Amino acid sequence: MTLINREKLKNWLFISLFLMGVVIFSNFCHTLTTYFGQNQDQYTGLKLFFSCIAFLGILSLNFYMNFNPELVYNGFKGSLIKEELAINNAIKKPDFLKELVEVEIKDADLLLEKIRSALEDKKFFLGKGLTIVDLAKNIDVSPKILSILINRKFKTNFNELINIYRVNYAKQLLEENVLALYSIEGLASMVGFNSRITFFNSFKKNVGISPKEYAKSLLTAKELAS
Repeated sequence: MTLINREKLKNWLFISLFLMGVVIFSNFCHTLTTYFGQNQDQYTGLKLFFSCIAFLGILSLNFYMNFNPELVYNGFKGSLIKEELAINNAIKKPDFLKELVEVEIKDADLLLEKIRSALEDKKFFLGKGLTIVDLAKNIDVSPKILSILINRKFKTNFNELINIYRVNYAKQLLEENVLALYSIEGLASMVGFNSRITFFNSFKKNVGISPKEYAKSLLTAKELAS
């Protein structure tokens, strides 16, 4: 529990105890005046006074709790959530760092070779709906470690890396005049994209021009060379 939450809790407890004390004291005084002054009119005013004080004390306590619920609930809730997160992080962090160190020191080169082999030799990127879990299973490594390695070594994330390989393969097919036999939609499907739009956006992002523009530039280059 933080220092601020402790101070809020102390203030809330102090005010609550004070108001409860007022109520108890007023009831006690009211009881005394009732007991000792059953037939004495001079105590009627005191009984009324203490009854009013008790009523106001109860009313004030209820108003205070209703208009300041965060001091009762959020103070405890917020501190418990923070403590739980801190405990979870303390538990997970050492294992995470241990795995990261092992990758960097022992297995980085081997895993990089496995990644390149899966993507370049086996063309694993051609699978539609491919996820990092699929590739992790293929090269026998945890998805967490694979993600870290891709981010650090390729300076990108898994999805972007897969799209780069798909776009490069699409460029290769375009150089082989694939559009003479297939449409853009067909080419997108061949290289692993689920839709023409996704293929178009990824191709333009990585190459700077659209697939058709790239095909035209290849044709122009051939005509100039001949």
